[in-house]
Amino acid sequence: SAASDVYKRQPLNYGLKEIMRLETISYNWKDNTVGNTTIPEKYTKKKIGFSAQQLLEVIPEVVQTHSYTTSDEKGNYKRIKNEKLGVYYSDIIPVTVKAIQEQQDQVVSLQSEVDALKNELKLLKELILNKK
Repeated sequence: SAASDVYKRQPLNYGLKEIMRLETISYNWKDNTVGNTTIPEKYTKKKIGFSAQQLLEVIPEVVQTHSYTTSDEKGNYKRIKNEKLGVYYSDIIPVTVKAIQEQQDQVVSLQSEVDALKNELKLLKELILNKK
């Protein structure tokens, strides 16, 4: 297929284990200026997200550490290190979906175990009641 010509598909290695390691945070931007205007603190919005530094340790693919910028008028680009780390939040979605799938497998397994234990308990109750 055309898609397989563009990229090599592989199963995702990240899932519940990595999601459980992520620290969720709320924060305000340190730089609260727009151009030459300083936004008063009461008007700055609290943001929610993840620490890019921590994401870099857990799921490095979702962190933008470098960018490409034009190096000349001929259309050549060079790779430069970013001053600030960026996060590709949408790239975290497949990891969360995989984590949900893993949890669902655990739920199904636990439900099966609960059902088996309920049946055993029912049989034990019947044995006890029939002995009287």
